[in-house]
Amino acid sequence: LTIIVCNWVKCRNLTPKPEEIRQSIEHFCKTLSKLNNFY
Repeated sequence: LTIIVCNWVKCRNLTPKPEEIRQSIEHFCKTLSKLNNFY
């Protein structure tokens, strides 16, 4: 699930976005990746 979400996030990041939104999305993806590593 995490991989799917992160891949979707990467695709979304290809579109122009305000820097704040982009950083928030990246942080969200990184957080999911970290949580996924605990399992």
